[in-house]
Amino acid sequence: MKKITLLFCLGLIFACERAYDENEFLGNSLNDQFGELKFSTPLSGSGLEYNFIQISQYNFNATWSKNANYELRIIGENSNAIKSYTGYDNSLNADNSIWRGEANDFPSFKEESCQVILSVSDLDTTIYDTLNIYINETKPMQSDVYIIEDFENIDQATLMQNSFVQFGANMDFNIQNDFAAEGQNYFRMRGEMTWNEWFLGNLVLNINEAKTLPDLTPSTTYFNIAVVGSRQELFPEDQFLEIVVRETDGDEFRTQIRPIEWSSWRNFSIPYSEFESGSDIAIKETNKINQIEILCLSCPGVVGSQGGCVNNQGVLVTTDIDFISFTENEPYQP
Repeated sequence: MKKITLLFCLGLIFACERAYDENEFLGNSLNDQFGELKFSTPLSGSGLEYNFIQISQYNFNATWSKNANYELRIIGENSNAIKSYTGYDNSLNADNSIWRGEANDFPSFKEESCQVILSVSDLDTTIYDTLNIYINETKPMQSDVYIIEDFENIDQATLMQNSFVQFGANMDFNIQNDFAAEGQNYFRMRGEMTWNEWFLGNLVLNINEAKTLPDLTPSTTYFNIAVVGSRQELFPEDQFLEIVVRETDGDEFRTQIRPIEWSSWRNFSIPYSEFESGSDIAIKETNKINQIEILCLSCPGVVGSQGGCVNNQGVLVTTDIDFISFTENEPYQP
């Protein structure tokens, strides 16, 4: 019996044994776990001036002593635009830091100075390196962008000729030129309803022949809009935008951005196929789009027949918008 047990145990040992491969990596290296974290070569770029018209892409370079978590941030001095990269590596190179002049989100970069900040971290240490660069030509706009309104070359009276603003407190539906998402101007939609009403006002954009879209596939056609709420981070309960797209045959399609509760510009790219209609037989035809209406709404601070949110009393509704466009095949890239 003892011999059988011994043979069984030996069989288990040999069954579990496998050949050792000296090139096989088992877990993190000792250097990655315990080595000192320091830069081997400093942060550098593809020059100090960046012209995205002449050269479509650039990259950054740096090496450090071991594999570690890194973050690279490019920050526009005037625009406050940000482009960031993160990963786990021991270097920055053309494989992990290609930059084509885009930002993570709105606002977009301008012709401006930028600070480039690299941080690398292990469990105990974070090291930094910085670089200053200058953008003298911003990236060209991607192909197949159909701009409906960017608020750059239109006066207030013309813009508002088909729009409506409710009676309320501090109503401000106007073109502004501070901290736009793209370019210099954006449209402010702000106010406080002093009675039991959700609707503060709207912006109605008629699409003339020069801005008519071609016949595109709705599922690969994106409606794009930049949106920001209160810069003071005091957000009314349930403030939102409703977007209505109308076509020449009378069909209309709707979507909402709800709620709006952030204090920096965000780009929303919504496939036209996701807009909803009250009709089961309505067909989306992009070449028939002739009007876009953007409604500013919020739960009223005065409670009544339409409900209400008492916490909204005295709080300004703010849903600023910018760069309204359609794109084909991909969302708009700020």
